[in-house]
Parts: sequence; structure tokens; C-alpha cells
Amino acid sequence: MSGGSCRIGRPESIGKMTKQTTALMTIGPLTTGAFGDIEPWRISSQSQLVEGSVPYWLVTPTQPAEHAVTNEAVFIDLPETEFVVHSVLMVAAAWHGGDGLLGYLIDTENICLEGDKREIAPYWELADETVKQIVQKLVVQVKLGFTIMDEMSLINQEVIASLRGLGFHVDVFERQRELTAAL
Repeated sequence: MSGGSCRIGRPESIGKMTKQTTALMTIGPLTTGAFGDIEPWRISSQSQLVEGSVPYWLVTPTQPAEHAVTNEAVFIDLPETEFVVHSVLMVAAAWHGGDGLLGYLIDTENICLEGDKREIAPYWELADETVKQIVQKLVVQVKLGFTIMDEMSLINQEVIASLRGLGFHVDVFERQRELTAAL
């Protein structure tokens, strides 16, 4: 499988943006252990939702549970629920989607291959059928966890409800400032 180059890219430079991490996203296998338990976590990747002039996900994958992706960030074009949900799906699909999903995302020009690494197209867009394909493949493979770092984060109750409505197992972890201050 090969894809065209994604090198014609965004003019934005993430190094020059005013930014603040407002949420953390953790992705792991849906089940772990010999009995396929759903509650324990094994983290496959962590991402920071960095908000500033242009919000984006900064992904930190762990080995060996992900695919190599060349992008340093996955941008969110509009701060609306649908776009935030689609950005979560793109992060999950790029780093955790299998070869079948990869082929589909190449065909829809959302991902290219640069050697043996995946690269998310700079102006990716998920049509309804693409969302359906991503969800169908990933909902049985991964679970999502979010830690809200700022009450004004783009990861809000609407986004969580939308992801759960698609069928994803979603855990929400809370930052406890009082406990942290006591330590």
C-alpha cells in the first residue's frame, strides 16, 4: 500500500503559537489480561489537547502498541463538537488503526505513507462514511480516557457524549487540585 505525499502542508508552526494544555487523552486496548477485562488500563498513547490560536493534539505514543506517524500535531480546524470528535477519531485511527483502516484512509486521502510511516494529510476531513468506517473498526479495539485540565477545554460533556454515542468506551478522569495541594 502506498499513498501520495502529504508534504504540501499547513502554514502554521506549532512552535510559535500561544498555547496551554487543556485536556489529556489516553488511548489503550479495549480489554486487557487473560479474561479480557475492560476496566484495567494499558496505555498505548497519550495526547495533549493544546489550545491557543489554533487547537491541536500533540501525541506521545508508547511502544509497541501504535503505528509510527510522522505528524507532530493533529490540528482541529474549528472549535465545534463535531470537529473535536473527528480529531479524536483521526488520532485514534492514525496511531491505532489496522491495515484495513489504513487502506481506507489512504483511499479517502486522509493519510499518506512516507516510507513505512503514516502521515496525516494537512487538511484531512472525515466524511460521514469515513467516520462510520473508523468507528466500526476502532470501537471494538480501543477505549478512550480524558483528563480535563481546564474547565474551558474543547473536551466537554458534548464531546464525551458524542464519543459514547458512537459506541466508544470513554472514561473521564478528574484533576483534584485540593489533593494535589496537600501532597
